Amino acid sequence: MKLREVRFTSVGETHDFLTNMGVSCGGARLMAEKALPLNIVVEDMSCAEANILKQEMLILGGDAAIHRDVITGNQERSDVLLLGSRSQMRKLCTRMQRQCFSLPEIGRELEQHLEVRGFVFAFRGGELACRERTHIMGILNVTPDSFSDGGLFRDPETAAEHALLMEKNGADVIDIGGESSRPGADTVTVDEEISRIIPVFERLQDTAHIPLSVDTRHAEVARKALEAGASIVNDITGFEDPAMIEAAASSGAGVIIMHMQGKPQTMQDNPRYDDVVADILRFLETRAGKAIKGGVKEHSIMVDPGIGFGKTPMHNIEILHKVADFRTLGFPVLIGASRKSFIGKTIGLEPGERLPADTAVTTYCTAQGIDMVRVHDVKENVAARDMARLLHGPEEGDA
Repeated sequence: MKLREVRFTSVGETHDFLTNMGVSCGGARLMAEKALPLNIVVEDMSCAEANILKQEMLILGGDAAIHRDVITGNQERSDVLLLGSRSQMRKLCTRMQRQCFSLPEIGRELEQHLEVRGFVFAFRGGELACRERTHIMGILNVTPDSFSDGGLFRDPETAAEHALLMEKNGADVIDIGGESSRPGADTVTVDEEISRIIPVFERLQDTAHIPLSVDTRHAEVARKALEAGASIVNDITGFEDPAMIEAAASSGAGVIIMHMQGKPQTMQDNPRYDDVVADILRFLETRAGKAIKGGVKEHSIMVDPGIGFGKTPMHNIEILHKVADFRTLGFPVLIGASRKSFIGKTIGLEPGERLPADTAVTTYCTAQGIDMVRVHDVKENVAARDMARLLHGPEEGDA
């Protein structure tokens, strides 16, 4: 007798394994959901709700972890970790509708989560199919003081040529910025920022065949860039300014909502969190809701936990370690770790030496199903992405 353990990382991978075994198409789809474990935390439940959730999961063949004192009534509230398959979670949604307290609402929220939004990132003039592969965003800094490439592309013609080279090398999006956001960077006037980037957008408007993104925190700059050919607005402040939301919503632009603690000038002074991943998840969920309320379409939102923006090196490592958690928000996820200082502080590399580490992050993010990575070195990261995909197998959305 031969026996071996197999591990699956996505429903799609499980589905393909079952199909290759000769399982029927319908059977493979049903059993794929049973084979893949799913862990979901429901926060701050009452003692009664926590006990009911645990019992319901036990009935369905799963389990739920709760505070040890909930069963005795000595603990008033507890988080609940649901442990089961996707199939069991779907059944739990139905059973919750027959319960009391806030459990029917929890059932509805869980059902929405299991539907998995975020398969498309729409922007003015097109869309990207997410969960299909990890897309590559090429960085184009039209600045004199960016931390690794400041001054290289200040000439609009040189900048446009570099953007077209990134497109040729496999970039899916070009992100153009005219103000450095490195720690301690000086601010620039809106007029200066516009004068740096608009000539580049104008040169690329008719020559680039991939979407262009504007990296800015100023609504006026975003409007000018959108008029000059941008399709996406990437805002490091997380669309804090209602005017930025209005600019994106009125133009139909895609939006990238990033988390940053503090301001670029001070963000690395002493960043602190209760729980870095949970805190950022709450921030991104709140800001996405604000954008939707302001008129941005749900399928036009991408989120970015903001590697290096008000985080210690270990905060950044923890974010990457739990990067798949950000998919639970239901929006496509962007990670921008390219050449950042946490790489130097953790493994001792200067900005120009960090390419191997960057490709490692891209490989890891591809395996985790992250939708886009923002990089300086497009060709090398495209190769890393493609090889990681070959080795890892199909994403969940391919099933």
